Amino acid sequence: MKKWWVSLAAGLAVLTGCNQETIEDAEAEDHEIIHLEDVEVPDTVFESDKEDEVISEDEMKESLETYLDTYGELSNIQFELMERMYEESGKEEKDLMKQVNRQLKKNDDNFSDYIDENTLPNGYEVDTLRIYTYISSSNEFMIEEMEDWTAVFNIPDNVSGREQAKIEAFLEEKGIETTAFK
Repeated sequence: MKKWWVSLAAGLAVLTGCNQETIEDAEAEDHEIIHLEDVEVPDTVFESDKEDEVISEDEMKESLETYLDTYGELSNIQFELMERMYEESGKEEKDLMKQVNRQLKKNDDNFSDYIDENTLPNGYEVDTLRIYTYISSSNEFMIEEMEDWTAVFNIPDNVSGREQAKIEAFLEEKGIETTAFK
C-alpha cells in the first residue's frame, strides 16, 4: 500500500511538472504577436464551374479537401489577426481581416453553388451538407463576433464539438485528409 502511495505521489509530481512546462510554453506562444509582413492571405479558394453534372467520389473527396484546407488556412490567419487586433488594432490589421473574411465568404459561396448545382456521390449528400453548414455557420459567427463582441453569446447550434466529431468521423471513413481540424 505504501508503495502505491509513493508511486501516485511521484506520478503526480511528474504530471504537475509537465503541466507547468505546457502552461509556460502556451503563455510564451500567446504573447507572440505576428508580424503583418508575415501574413499572406491566399488568393485562391474553392472554385468550380460545374453545373448539372454527376460528381465522382474521387472528385468529391478532392473538392472537400480543397474547401476544408482553404477554410483551415484562412481561419488560422483570422485567429492570428484577431489576437493581434486584441493587442493593437490598426488599419492594416482591419484591411487584412476584411480580405480574409471576403475569401472565407467566397470559399463558402463557391462550395455551396457546387453542391447545390451538381449530383453528389452516394453516401456524401448528408455529410457534405453538414460540413458546409458547419463551416459557413462558423465563418458567419466569427465575422459577426468581430463586428459585435456580444455575438459570442449567439453561437450557432450546428457549430459544436459534437458536429465537428461527426464531420471528422465522416472524413476519416472516406479517407479525406485535411488540415482544417488540426
